[in-house]
Amino acid sequence: MRRTAQVASIAALRDFRAALVTFVEEARVALDEAEFEIQRTAEWLRHDQISRWKAEARRWAEEVTRAKSELYRRQITASADDAKPSAVDEKKRLEYVQRRRDEAESKIIAVQRWERTLAHEAAEYRGPTRQLATAVELELPQATQHLARLIESLERYVRLAVPETDAASAPHSGPTASEPPAPADDPESDDDV
Repeated sequence: MRRTAQVASIAALRDFRAALVTFVEEARVALDEAEFEIQRTAEWLRHDQISRWKAEARRWAEEVTRAKSELYRRQITASADDAKPSAVDEKKRLEYVQRRRDEAESKIIAVQRWERTLAHEAAEYRGPTRQLATAVELELPQATQHLARLIESLERYVRLAVPETDAASAPHSGPTASEPPAPADDPESDDDV
């Protein structure tokens, strides 16, 4: 069964095709940019952030060891008047470096958690966008090519010259205005009954 369409404007088809081409280009760019951002963020978490916080945790763990040694030395060192030495500053320093070490360790855990979350969310994002990517890469370019062929066919059709006929010189078999039309032979007419 042949389908027909009523095309009122070839220019509207051209405009639609141009808009479709623009959409395909913009959708490709948007999909590529989104994928790039996902990859960039994953690399940032996986390499930059985890390395940074592991180095910070090591550095503060070394500081904790150093602060403990200083506190111990201070506690066993007797002052000149044999009074118990004050180790307040060393205790504060130890508490400070322990907090910084704990913070760095919690950042490592947070980065690992965000890395897993990003991987999960990226998989959730890629599922539905796979259909759009297929349409953008395969189906819509084919549709724009098909539209281009249809537009070209319509333009060729419009350019066809309609043969001009002269009403006076053309043979005319139909009734004129002064003649009534001849009765048609209708096999199912009620006159034969």
